[in-house]
Amino acid sequence: HIQAWVKQVSENLAPSTVAVVHGILSACLKAAVNDRRIVRNPCSGTRLPEAPPREIIPPTTAEVLCLHDRIDPRYRAMVHLCAASGLRPGEAFGLTVDRVDFLRATVTVDRQAVYVARQPITFAPPKRLPASLREIPIPRDLVDAISAHISTYGVGEHDWIFTSPTGGFIRRSTFSAKVWRPAVTAAGLR
Repeated sequence: HIQAWVKQVSENLAPSTVAVVHGILSACLKAAVNDRRIVRNPCSGTRLPEAPPREIIPPTTAEVLCLHDRIDPRYRAMVHLCAASGLRPGEAFGLTVDRVDFLRATVTVDRQAVYVARQPITFAPPKRLPASLREIPIPRDLVDAISAHISTYGVGEHDWIFTSPTGGFIRRSTFSAKVWRPAVTAAGLR
């Protein structure tokens, strides 16, 4: 029955959404097993649809420069950093001063900031260990841009380099809706 249901919902939902919904159902049924309401979890062994690999097309230099010019000046150094280093948003949002070696021009990526509603911000290992643990050389002009950013905006709690306009942690959803998408639209990008 579960396999038939997965097949049916797969007609209208993306594979990643099917996996999330299936995971919720499986967790509920696992609780029923633990409570001895059922003998076994009927979700175990279900074949889920595979998500096709998504091709990642990095922006061109011209696109990055256009985005850099259109984004709120508070985040220009972060656009420069992500374009030059490949940092993920969570890694950039959680970047602290002690992870930037200004003399050697490197950024150490060994954690990312994690936000859970109504909880204090915590740090966690990056997404894919151990490949995500890395020291990245950065160009001297980026070191200068980060230094200028700190001089202009200061640092936040935990010595975050990039902060919200109030000086707090940058929430991904707020950043995306209020800063990133408007800048992408203004730059005429995807």
